Amino acid sequence: MLYNHIIIDRISFGSPYERKKQFFIRDEKIIKSVYYADISYNNNCLYVKIPESEIKYIEIKNNDTYCYLRGKKFYSNFIEPLEQYIIHTLYTNSEKWFNGKRFSHEKISKCLVSNMYDGYKLCITNKDKIQNGCDLYIHLKELQFIDNRFTYNLILIDNNTFLEKKYAKKEKVISKDTFLEKKYAKKEKVISKDTFLEKKYAKKEKVILKDTFLEKKYAKEEESEQESEEESEEESEEESEEESEEESEEESEEESEEESEEESEQESEQESEQESEEESDLTDEYYKE
Repeated sequence: MLYNHIIIDRISFGSPYERKKQFFIRDEKIIKSVYYADISYNNNCLYVKIPESEIKYIEIKNNDTYCYLRGKKFYSNFIEPLEQYIIHTLYTNSEKWFNGKRFSHEKISKCLVSNMYDGYKLCITNKDKIQNGCDLYIHLKELQFIDNRFTYNLILIDNNTFLEKKYAKKEKVISKDTFLEKKYAKKEKVISKDTFLEKKYAKKEKVILKDTFLEKKYAKEEESEQESEEESEEESEEESEEESEEESEEESEEESEEESEEESEQESEQESEQESEEESDLTDEYYKE
């Protein structure tokens, strides 16, 4: 992004964290605690573009690169407002970041080590081989605190390196999207498989329900058949009982008739016997006379 297109107050700083760093002073190794606060722009790394037309020449000394610019536009439009914004941020967060200590704007300003000299000489850490005659990109990476001093670390990368990183990032995003697509495609397959199995088991359940229904239906029919058979048996038993009763009644009637006939015969016999006796008595009397 071109430096004059950057909105300074959209730059954000993370909370400081500690790293151990070694230094060599007069061939003596010293390990010190250095604190860093990451810098981001709209939640992304901040790369600042310096057009080739504004670059006079580049000079490399040891591990530092000095970029000499044409004029002071880069300083006035980006570096100066950036430093003022950093000072204001440290003033606002000093108690939170420095164990309850509060520092004035003046003290913070005195502790700031600028990377810009005379408004046109930019000192940057160089991790790539930089050549003259091309656009440059500066990675505004982090704030650095050490020995009551702080600065903002700038890493210089050339256009080709920036494009490589940019497209590598895009490829990562694409590969991530591809991975997610495959992941969700796989999920959809699993879901479709689950749906198929659900339908399959639902169909089986329907068959089971149908079989259960038929079983109940046939069981009900069997029950009704059994009931009808029992009813028919009861009716036949009732009929047989009625027939037996009728037969017994007929037999009793016949017996009563026979008894009455016998009685009548007996009576007639008795009567005839009486008559015969009377006749014999009469005859005997007659002869007696």
